[in-house]
Amino acid sequence: MADPPEGVTPDGLIRTGARRDRVPAVYEPVLAYVLGRVPPEASAAFAEVCRGVEIAAMTPDDYAGEGDEAYGNRVFLRHYCAHLAGPDPGAERRPPPGGASSSPPSRQI
Repeated sequence: MADPPEGVTPDGLIRTGARRDRVPAVYEPVLAYVLGRVPPEASAAFAEVCRGVEIAAMTPDDYAGEGDEAYGNRVFLRHYCAHLAGPDPGAERRPPPGGASSSPPSRQI
């Protein structure tokens, strides 16, 4: 069964259901624990709740450029991650390279 918010929009954008407000309540203790710190033992602490807690340090340069690694980082960040805290740098959605639209949609998806 497909997640209703997922798919391709009429203007060629990929959308997923990954959003902070869709994180199930059972994971709230995990989020409270990891937000604001880098916990080396978070996966062990929450083994009963989830397979693993992964945190990666990235810089804007990790997302820049046309190479496969930069493109893969952008895809992963945009389509598989949910923004958890602070200003959301992805609030303004843009079409993928080569997408159907060259300008951002007028509404957030």
